[in-house]
Amino acid sequence: AVAFVNAPFYLRRMRGRVLSIRRMRYVEAAYIAGVSDFGIIRRHVIPNAMAPVLAQLSVNIGWAILLTAALSFIGAGVGAPTPEWGSMIAMGFQSIITGHWWPSIFPGLALAVTVFGFALIGSSVEVLADPARRRALAGELEARRRARLAAA
Repeated sequence: AVAFVNAPFYLRRMRGRVLSIRRMRYVEAAYIAGVSDFGIIRRHVIPNAMAPVLAQLSVNIGWAILLTAALSFIGAGVGAPTPEWGSMIAMGFQSIITGHWWPSIFPGLALAVTVFGFALIGSSVEVLADPARRRALAGELEARRRARLAAA
């Protein structure tokens, strides 16, 4: 259900990127050079349009995990025999008053680390999937390598 609700957002985002990439000079140059429409889409448009979509997908995976955990926490999630972070936190939350904090804290930390990990993956994917950012990163790494060699 979460993926279905977010599908129009991804489609709009991809359409906007494709429309902006379509006007770029390298796409026009490929068209003038005689590259087929399918070749232009496959080699130029899709690789350049996927970076923000993949980054947003990674962030939305973390959001979906949080939403599922929240629904389980309030009792609207998956049934009792299935272990879920939200239900684990809810069961441990009842014993915090008596001084037993660990049944609730550890699933909460696991949930936080997972969501943070997906956010980091999303930002890394955005940098690595965007050709301009990838070139800038490669140039920065090359400059650092040259500086290390000069210092040695």
